[in-house]
Amino acid sequence: MRFPFLRSFPHRRLFKLPAGLRLLLLSGPALLALWPAHAALAASFDLAVPLAPVLAEQRDVFAATRALLELNIPGVGTRQVLMGGPSEVVVRFAGPNQGDARDADRDGLDDVDLEMVRLELRGSIAGIGPVILRLDPTRPTVGQMEETANKAAGVLDLPPFSATGTADSFFDVFFEVELPNRGLVLHNQSALRVEASLAQTPPEVGRHFLSRLGCIRLLDASNADSGIDLCKARHTPNPFEKDAFAHTLAHLTIEWPGGSQETVVAVGPTEINVDLGQTFDFDSDGLESVPTQITRLELKGWSSLGLLSVRRHPTPPFEFVSFGEIEELANTQPDRLDVPPFAPSGLADSFFDVFVEVDVPVLRPPGARSLAEAPSGEAPPRLGTLHNNQALRLNATLRHKPPGPGEMYLATQRIQLFDTNNKPTNIFLVREKHTPHPIIEVDPFPEAVGHVLLQLPDGSQQWITGRGPAKLHAYFDGATEGSAQDDDGDGREEVLTELVGLELSGGSPLGRVQIGLRNDLPSLGQIEEQQGNTAGTLDLDPFKPGLADSFFDVFFEIEVGGQVWHTDLPARLQTVLTHKPAAPGEVFVSPADEKPLELLDASGKPSGHSLLRAVFIPNPSRLEVVRGAGGQAELCWPLPSLDYLLQSAASPAGAWEDSGLPATVKDGRHCVSLDPRSGTRFFRLIKRLP
Repeated sequence: MRFPFLRSFPHRRLFKLPAGLRLLLLSGPALLALWPAHAALAASFDLAVPLAPVLAEQRDVFAATRALLELNIPGVGTRQVLMGGPSEVVVRFAGPNQGDARDADRDGLDDVDLEMVRLELRGSIAGIGPVILRLDPTRPTVGQMEETANKAAGVLDLPPFSATGTADSFFDVFFEVELPNRGLVLHNQSALRVEASLAQTPPEVGRHFLSRLGCIRLLDASNADSGIDLCKARHTPNPFEKDAFAHTLAHLTIEWPGGSQETVVAVGPTEINVDLGQTFDFDSDGLESVPTQITRLELKGWSSLGLLSVRRHPTPPFEFVSFGEIEELANTQPDRLDVPPFAPSGLADSFFDVFVEVDVPVLRPPGARSLAEAPSGEAPPRLGTLHNNQALRLNATLRHKPPGPGEMYLATQRIQLFDTNNKPTNIFLVREKHTPHPIIEVDPFPEAVGHVLLQLPDGSQQWITGRGPAKLHAYFDGATEGSAQDDDGDGREEVLTELVGLELSGGSPLGRVQIGLRNDLPSLGQIEEQQGNTAGTLDLDPFKPGLADSFFDVFFEIEVGGQVWHTDLPARLQTVLTHKPAAPGEVFVSPADEKPLELLDASGKPSGHSLLRAVFIPNPSRLEVVRGAGGQAELCWPLPSLDYLLQSAASPAGAWEDSGLPATVKDGRHCVSLDPRSGTRFFRLIKRLP
């Protein structure tokens, strides 16, 4: 026999009674008793007993939360204290799945229950000493999260449970405030409500829970009036925003001993921590600010002395931490940094006090073909690791946090660098321009061509060729593509470039060929206009008419017949550009006076092979047949392919020779006329190798 009323329970389980026991219904459907089986009863039952459903929970643990308290203390006045420490919240859903919710107050909006189970924050007030904030252990701190629009019944319409949505949230907080130096442990009699509007759960970075009901009186351990009021409370569960920039751009002007200066362009990643939980008017100027810290800085660039590496000074010691600040220029709303994306509009001043280490690990010995080679077997000279003891102050005015495209930090003070023994080197940083988010134009070339002339151990020479994809980056000096500046003071503006991808393959008499890049060193370059006609803009098509000198310093990695070699000095490849990106047929080649570069094996030892010359064609010219009337045809290829040779053969496998056809220039192309009476011929366009 079963009880009909149990059918309404969504969670049921059938229990078999132990042997020797019967179930007796004593009074009504809810009062049951067990009775020995040998006793006479009117009826016996199998009972489906309802169990309480298991409700899902979400436990949000915050290792480093922030809080701001404003206390009014008799004889002291109003004091604000910034606090930090861990907190923990449990989200209790209305069903077995995370995101299950119910409309508890029947307002048409689903909600879930919250409980704060941990809060341990510490701070300090000048003249008062330490301040400790924790939960009242005798009373629970509970709250709620309620969606602002009901799109799906029974589900909290808030990410990650819904693709979009927001929610109003609150906690009714019972807390203790301890002032150890005064021997006081204070608490609140009525709950302190803190509220926030959430865009996700757990709360997004920088979201504040704020008290809005004015001052509340705090009581001491005996429940007597302490005379101390809590007038403001702000809690930021998730205060730290990490701004990561994979490709930052820096221009470092270095003064060497003797007074000569050089501007080194370096690229690499930068990461910044922004403590939005400490949004506060630290200097009492009516403007709120947030503290910042550079946590990663890894820049590399090529100088006249070799590869220059710049990195954040490791810590400890504490005095070399690169701290900074962002301060709004107008306060339009309290408890908010009034700059986008937090405010609809606004500007902010920002600075960093930067401590760096600068590595010039080795210098190229005179006449050496690689860093591994030194005269008379001597080790190559080393400059070592340098650092600054005085902070390098970088300043910027920001329109956005994190910095928007092209926004730059600038330092102009002259800073001495010291060696590992903390002795001055008479090397100075005299200027730095740092762009966390440069405008980067990515130029992919799916069918690039590379030629490398090798010198073999027996002294013979062999060209190897590879074809495949290449990728170039151009770093513009401003907020738009084409922006450029004259960083070297020669009256011509330039932009940094980088060869970031090279995957060329082919065959050769020496075996299978792979031509690529070292992944531990950047292959940097430059585009510099030949005539500075337009200030602030690179005078090169498509930005402005003109020509530009361009080069790359390429760190090659070459595989031939299963052997992998690399250079530890860059091979310079240069050209004159008519367009950015490179037009069809424009060729980067080694300078005529380029010294041979030793190719090293995987262990860094000389392989016996050398790189003599290199050619890189990002955008090879292609032949196009232009048909005319009466069977006439022309074979054309784009300008400026002046170093290309048109060859012909009777068959693809036949002997190729100079076509001997005169070329004319028309419509930006080289063209030759084809005679239909000459029979079947095959044509190809080849580059004359230097």
